[in-house]
Amino acid sequence: MKYLGWIILLFGLCNARVVKEYGPEDINICDHIIVLSEGQDSAFSFTNRHILNSWDGSSDFKCTFGVESQDKIAMVFQYFNLRKKSSDEQCIDYIQLRNANNETNLKVCGISNALTNENEESKTFITNPFLVPERYSLNYFVEIFLGKDILQSKDKFNFTISFTAWKSCVKDYLPLDYVPCGKTDMCIWNELYYYDGEIVNCPFQDCLDEPRLCGTGSPESNTTIFYLLIAGTVLFVLGYYLLSSLFPLLKTDHTCNCISPQTPPRENGFVFYRHRTNFNSSTLN
Repeated sequence: MKYLGWIILLFGLCNARVVKEYGPEDINICDHIIVLSEGQDSAFSFTNRHILNSWDGSSDFKCTFGVESQDKIAMVFQYFNLRKKSSDEQCIDYIQLRNANNETNLKVCGISNALTNENEESKTFITNPFLVPERYSLNYFVEIFLGKDILQSKDKFNFTISFTAWKSCVKDYLPLDYVPCGKTDMCIWNELYYYDGEIVNCPFQDCLDEPRLCGTGSPESNTTIFYLLIAGTVLFVLGYYLLSSLFPLLKTDHTCNCISPQTPPRENGFVFYRHRTNFNSSTLN
């Protein structure tokens, strides 16, 4: 049990969330600006989590936030289910993108899912993903609007959007821990490519940055390999420390068959290790 803390820590690191997640209830999102930089601070996701706990639909809900970066920014709709009026297909709820000049670039509602390609707007958001135009890449604004119409089914209301600052793969000063999104000029932090779960950061139909889900392998085979690697690592660590503990015993001289008059003291209990993760939040203006 001496190394129980390290084993728990190992599992925690393997399952850690890479992409920061915000929701409308976070005090540091609405009416604020999120600044993306590099590495872990190069991406975040925005989701509807917990919003229905604080919003009852009796009035309109609106949340606007800005996104800035020195690099270009890719915006990918992971999925959304936002209501439309049955009479004229007008949006009751919508997500809208505006540039620094307050010009509307994009307004969406309806149903879309980047992971399963089950969407009404595939030609707009999957085959031709929305990338912020270069002249607006340093500053743009996202508006989430929810109409005051009472929700008939909370299960069908959801959305998640990812924002990723990316670099050109051909630049001489490209960091070594950046990898390309397939055969494109778009490079992202490698942790986003391999280890961020089901968040798509490369905005292309084949999900190039999620090989466990689609594109470069089947979910079953790649997930199995992933967990086998974790299990192998844990077994290796356990084996190493077991041999380290047994090695001094193997070198002990056992020529004496006498019984020790005193029983060596024993320590009972567990050793717990407290692991603290330093969370570097994005700079907010």
